[in-house]
Amino acid sequence: MPAPTIDQAFVQHFGADVHEAYQRMGSKLRNTVRNRSFQPGEKTRFQKVGKGVATKKDRHGKIPPMNLPHSYVDCAMEDYYAGEFVDKLDLLKTNIDERQAVANAEAYAHGRNTDEVIMTAYYQATGSGGSTKYASSNAQAFSSGGQATLPLNIQETFNAGDIPDDGNRYWCVGPKTWNLLMQVDQFVKTDYIGYEALPYKGGMTAKRWLGFFWFTHSGVKTDGTGDERTMAYHRSAVGAGVQQEIQTDVTWQGQEQAWFIATSMSLGSCIIDAAGAYEVVVDVTP
Repeated sequence: MPAPTIDQAFVQHFGADVHEAYQRMGSKLRNTVRNRSFQPGEKTRFQKVGKGVATKKDRHGKIPPMNLPHSYVDCAMEDYYAGEFVDKLDLLKTNIDERQAVANAEAYAHGRNTDEVIMTAYYQATGSGGSTKYASSNAQAFSSGGQATLPLNIQETFNAGDIPDDGNRYWCVGPKTWNLLMQVDQFVKTDYIGYEALPYKGGMTAKRWLGFFWFTHSGVKTDGTGDERTMAYHRSAVGAGVQQEIQTDVTWQGQEQAWFIATSMSLGSCIIDAAGAYEVVVDVTP
C-alpha cells in the first residue's frame, strides 16, 4: 500500500479539488435559478406565494389581511455518480497536475449533469407551446425593420406579466443564436448600449441587454429542424433542489493496485412559475 502520508494528502486534496472545481466552473445554470438544499426525503418543495393587494382602512380601523394565495411545487430528487481509477504509481509520483485533471473531469461531469437536469425540467414544462414563442425566421427574430423584434416581444411579455425587472432575468441561448445576436446593431454597438454593455468587454459569451443577462450554453436543445430552443426566465421561476452537494469517496482497490475516486450528487429541478419561464425557439438558418 502507498506511503500513509502520501495517501492522506492525496485524499484530502482530491476532495477539496473536486469541490472547488465544481463551484468554480461546474454549472452555468445553477446560480441563475432558485436553489433549495439539504432537504431530506425523495422530493424538495418550493413554496409559491401569490400577489397581494394594498387597501385603505378607516381611522382606528383594522387593516384587512391580503389573504395571499399559497401553493407549492415539488421537485423529485435523483442520485448521480461519477468515478475513475488513479494508479498507485501515478500517486507515488505526487503529480499534482494529474490529480487536478481527474478532479476537474469528475466535477465538470457533475456540472454538466446539473445543467442537463435543469434543462430537461425546463423543456418538459415549456415545450408544450403554452408558454412558447416561435420565431418564423432568423431575420424576423432579431432585426426586422431595424428593430430586435423577438427580444423586444419577450421583454414586453415579461413586463406585462409583472415579472420583476430586478436584474434576475436570464436568457440562455445556443452558440448559433449568439452569433445571430452579434449581427444586431442594438446588441453590439455603443450607439445603442454604451461602452460598458459591449459584448466584447467582459468576454464573448455573456452580457446584459433589454433587462436580461444573456449567456451561451452548448447544451441548449434544438427542435426537429435544428432551430435552437433558447430559455428566457426569471430566477424565481425555475427551481433546483440539491439534496446532497458533490461529495467524494476515495478507496484503495488492491486487485487493481489503484485508487477508485467516486463522486456523487443528489438533485432535481422543476418549473416553479410558468409565467416567468419561456422557451423561445429561434430559427438559426443562415
